[in-house]
Amino acid sequence: MPSSVEIAPDVEALRLTIVERLPVRSRWLLAGASLDWDFSRAGQPLQSLSDADAEKWKEVLPSDWRELFIFGEESYAEGGGAAPLLCVHAETGEVIGLDAERESSSTYLVNSTVPAFIETFLLLDEALRPGAVVPAGLKERIYEADPSGFDGSDWRDLVDFLSQR
Repeated sequence: MPSSVEIAPDVEALRLTIVERLPVRSRWLLAGASLDWDFSRAGQPLQSLSDADAEKWKEVLPSDWRELFIFGEESYAEGGGAAPLLCVHAETGEVIGLDAERESSSTYLVNSTVPAFIETFLLLDEALRPGAVVPAGLKERIYEADPSGFDGSDWRDLVDFLSQR
């Protein structure tokens, strides 16, 4: 009889996919502000938050924080805005944002899987690098990259903003 328990995705295989497919760093321009991405953490085995950081953030961390393996960082407005960590959840395979300063919740869904994150990121990277033009049909292409996760993802507001430009 097949087990109803899902097998955790192989975090190392996901890390290698990130290294293979994503740039180490990228900069996007949004309404005159920069959004910087850094995936250099994926160049070595992924780690969860350090115990020291977890202690500082203990009031806002989810109970399963040790299941979140950090593969990247995001920095809005050159550090003057949000600076969440990008994580893969070891049990579910979801890409989760972790931001201790976020008002509603310290964690939020970015994509339902790492491959969906990579496809979404690459589509947006092509459209938002300095000098790029947002292509027609971008929202539909991003939805197709992660149909099960898009509506609940943090990308939705950005994609709606871009669709109105």
